[in-house]
Amino acid sequence: MTDRTPPTPGERDLRVRVRAQQSGFSEVRLFARYGVDPVSAVGYGCPPGFGHTAEVIAEITATHHLLVLAACRVQAPPTLVERFAWRHAGPAARFWLSSCATDYGWPPTAVLPPPGEGGPGEAAAVRALEEVRRASTAALASGERVVLPVPLRPVRTAYALALAGAAELHALARREPPLPVDGEDHLAAGPWRRIEAVADTCTRLPVPADSPPGLRQALVAFGTRFATRNVRSAEGEEWLRAARSRRGR
Repeated sequence: MTDRTPPTPGERDLRVRVRAQQSGFSEVRLFARYGVDPVSAVGYGCPPGFGHTAEVIAEITATHHLLVLAACRVQAPPTLVERFAWRHAGPAARFWLSSCATDYGWPPTAVLPPPGEGGPGEAAAVRALEEVRRASTAALASGERVVLPVPLRPVRTAYALALAGAAELHALARREPPLPVDGEDHLAAGPWRRIEAVADTCTRLPVPADSPPGLRQALVAFGTRFATRNVRSAEGEEWLRAARSRRGR
């Protein structure tokens, strides 16, 4: 998928945010099934296979969590959240986040201005994003819920589920699941099965930014119901039911 037409900052900001939420979960699903594939291994900075897959998942899900939380809490100038998250990401997450733009044929994140240097008004937004980054890091470390200042309940629920999914996958990856054994189905049971199930379930969640503002509440509510009815595994269904029942999200 490429589009050589240079995007406006607003167009890039929207498409990268939507792509990041979608591909953040779909990439983790692929990692759980196959490990890091040989084509992407160079970009991720590790050998192909499962040897470093948990580390890559942990990096991507940490950055993914920051991106979703920033979308809820900060009104930032176009592309600032992308640039800020990239600056604070590890090498694997930087490659993943930048690919959300380069997959469209757009320039990589590295060539954009550093956070705070992209135009007037960025300094205050960067300070707000620093607070969000600390909140995201603390939530991932403690497993505690985060407060979402989003007035529309369906939209708040969608963001909360995306945050819960990123946090769950991050925690599972940090526990360093055992390497798959040749000849055995590593997805039959155990941590890799749960990682795959949660990531697969989250790929069906609606992305609020992908809906027009005037229709967002209705479309996101419909998308969440659709996701709930189309879970493909018992583990995914159990996780989604528990995530939806947690108060404060």
